[in-house]
Amino acid sequence: MSSWATIQSFHSWRPDVLFLVLLLGAIYLVNTRDSQAARSAIAFFLGLILLYLTLGPLAALSERASFTAYILQMLLMTMALPWLLVFRQPDVILRPLLDIEWIHRLIVRVAHPFIAMVLFNALLTATLLPAVFARIVTISWIHIVAQSAMGLAAIFFWWPIANPLCEERGLTRGRKILYIVYSMNFMMPILVALFVSNHPWYAEVARGALQLGINPLADQQVGSVVMLCAMYLVYGTIGARIYARQDQSIWYE
Repeated sequence: MSSWATIQSFHSWRPDVLFLVLLLGAIYLVNTRDSQAARSAIAFFLGLILLYLTLGPLAALSERASFTAYILQMLLMTMALPWLLVFRQPDVILRPLLDIEWIHRLIVRVAHPFIAMVLFNALLTATLLPAVFARIVTISWIHIVAQSAMGLAAIFFWWPIANPLCEERGLTRGRKILYIVYSMNFMMPILVALFVSNHPWYAEVARGALQLGINPLADQQVGSVVMLCAMYLVYGTIGARIYARQDQSIWYE
């Protein structure tokens, strides 16, 4: 009972994150009054709910007892939130931000396909290394900084695929498929290593898992499988949609 109470503690529900989410929601409402943007607003507020769950309860659980919870947190930050909070928003939301010179320069440079692809995949892989992971799950502010960095890297990573403002030519459909195929395989080695390992990699999470009656090794294996399946589902779905529209000009348009 005491372990469960720890998971449900005041810290687990992160009032600071809740305040941030409410602030972002208020700013969004003040700046969007177009009734035609209803679908975009639904996506944005769904994204805010997921953002709170990711940086609040899921963060607390992954810090205390579950590698799988950490993987779910990572997946939401990198595979769902960029699309809901950024790429499903209309030009009237995104364009004023890109009119800010330093933001525009940052997007142009860091969202370059090669840089964005390597940065995103390398960052996610690095956070799964035991020495790095230990810092993330034992120090709350590092955990939030790491998740925020992954979310930002994910925006840069998906930018060449989404091309939300359609201002530049961007990647051809063929190159988008190669971009996705490369990313599908970048993290494969560490995920396979996590799955086939005969001992838990992360002692900090393992201790909390044992207190809750969770098998740490099984938790690690489930987390690696969830990560792999979710990545292949997301990448595969997006790649299939791009391929379905292909014709003889796939490498040129």
